[in-house]
Amino acid sequence: MSTSKEELIRRGIPLHDIQHNQHRRAIWHDYGGRGLYMVTLCIDGRHPLFGHLEGNIKASRDSADFPHIVLSRLGRIVLNVELPKIHRSYPQIELWKVAIMPDHIHLLIYVAQPLPEGEKLGNIIGRFKGGCTRAWWAERNTALEGAGTTSGAEMAKGKEIAAVAALSSAADRSSLFEASYHDCIIKRPGMLENIKRYMSDNPLRALMRRQLPKLMERCMHLRIGDHEYAAFGALFLLKRAEKEQVFYHRRDKELGMATELTEKFQQAYER
Repeated sequence: MSTSKEELIRRGIPLHDIQHNQHRRAIWHDYGGRGLYMVTLCIDGRHPLFGHLEGNIKASRDSADFPHIVLSRLGRIVLNVELPKIHRSYPQIELWKVAIMPDHIHLLIYVAQPLPEGEKLGNIIGRFKGGCTRAWWAERNTALEGAGTTSGAEMAKGKEIAAVAALSSAADRSSLFEASYHDCIIKRPGMLENIKRYMSDNPLRALMRRQLPKLMERCMHLRIGDHEYAAFGALFLLKRAEKEQVFYHRRDKELGMATELTEKFQQAYER
């Protein structure tokens, strides 16, 4: 059984969790047309309301002990009730993959046909967030009503929503999620495979950060032979799903000037 995030914090162990804070939309992209995206939604305050992680980082992938999430009741409602509503309401949208983590969720969304006039991807995500938030309010109220009958062992394990729900008032109507969300536009097949692998490996990476906290530390002066490098200790970080290869010459042949001074380069840089 893995050590919980709260226990690691009490021990003073830094977790170095990934912060998904790139909320700006791509102004050059049509979010109402066809497209393929990975969308990330984080729980406000990063509370582990969707479940907890279990497993062994050394277990084989086909083993039942391979790192995985054990969903809370709220997590099961999000997976089995709220997510299917997206396709029912918008047949143009297909959910290709879902990765639920204790405090965030990744969705691989394919918009197969243009959305109805006036609709954008953000509208659909907003309605999904609203449905999940209403489900959270209902579950929190149920947990608060039954707090007197919940055993101490169940509360300590943190496997259900009751422990965190008790931190909030039943009258609280704040959103379950952080404001906005992060989207990644998938533009090529190789990028799609990286994204799918990234989503599948989420529980493994999270448990590695907890069980081997120094593995993800940055090394500024790594010597290999006669050379010195700045490096990270995790191969995951060398396979960033969103990384794109770009080629530029030092001088723009058409304009005869340094490439970084051209308007074309500045536009590409901003993008």
